Amino acid sequence: MPFAICSLKDFSRVDPTQPFCFTACTDQEHSLICPQDRIPDNVLEHSGPWRCFRVRQTMDLDLVDNFAKMTRLLVGNGIGVFSTSTFNTDYVFVPENQWDKARAMLEQHHFLPGDPAES
Repeated sequence: MPFAICSLKDFSRVDPTQPFCFTACTDQEHSLICPQDRIPDNVLEHSGPWRCFRVRQTMDLDLVDNFAKMTRLLVGNGIGVFSTSTFNTDYVFVPENQWDKARAMLEQHHFLPGDPAES
């Protein structure tokens, strides 16, 4: 499933009950990660398409080493990375045109147990 990373004026046109709706709000911006076919019409700009790996292992919030190793592997091999997390799960987004390369690298280095859990 292709995703978009968006900058929004506000969240008025976002349905947070839809699956894979990641929002962030700071004093300077409103951001959204959503399936590309659900980009709201009040988007200021967006990037995509991105594809997503769901990290199957629940990571202790105090342990970041494995996640850091995984992202360093991808970035060190020229693969763009964007990540986000929920309380229990980490998600790694890569540009759609780098998906196959990223998947092969993560499988080769045993970060994925066989098939990745593609979102």
